[in-house]
Amino acid sequence: MTKRDSLFFPVLIRRSDYQGKGNGKKSRYGDFQTEIEEDCQRRCAYCDITLAEHGFEGMQLDHFRPKSLFPKLEHDPTNLVLACPRCNRLKWHHWPAGTAGGSFSHDGVSGFVDPFEVDRLEYFVVDDTGELAALKPPSSYMIGLMKLNRKARTQVRRLRHIREEVRTLSARLADRQEQTCRSWRAGHLRADRALSRLEQITEQLNVLVKVQQAMELLGSP
Repeated sequence: MTKRDSLFFPVLIRRSDYQGKGNGKKSRYGDFQTEIEEDCQRRCAYCDITLAEHGFEGMQLDHFRPKSLFPKLEHDPTNLVLACPRCNRLKWHHWPAGTAGGSFSHDGVSGFVDPFEVDRLEYFVVDDTGELAALKPPSSYMIGLMKLNRKARTQVRRLRHIREEVRTLSARLADRQEQTCRSWRAGHLRADRALSRLEQITEQLNVLVKVQQAMELLGSP
């Protein structure tokens, strides 16, 4: 299960004022790209892949409420979220809630959750394999429609789990290393035993360094 942290689906907050072109000039939706990227923490609002995990190949702006159904919102930055190209294509103009739904983004079964309005970890959970599981509607609909458990995404989420485990183990080993040194300096541990223990810890740390290097080659930042 996922803890409430930024490992997956961080809480997103929109800025109070979007500048676009600035200087009072009229802006089209593409002019808000940088600001939306920052507000979405450079992550796809749907599959959660980061710009770095996407190889810095770029993200797209998705009209949360489709511009084909809500033309007045086409250039409204508060209707924009960051999406990877695949999620953007798969979501397309789907909107089960209908145009008469007002502020509702789903009908209780199908539709979408606004990443700026809800905590997405109340709708999705990420298991150790990187798979998303639905906690409540409309997450099942989103997982199915946008293929959020496609292999490329589950592998990225799994690597995040592994990276976090490596960090935790590294911190524990570093703490154990410090404790061993303190015990030796205080005379509570013989020098030969302290040296043996430190050598074991160093070997384990070296293994973790190699794991981290391998993960960097796999594109896990």
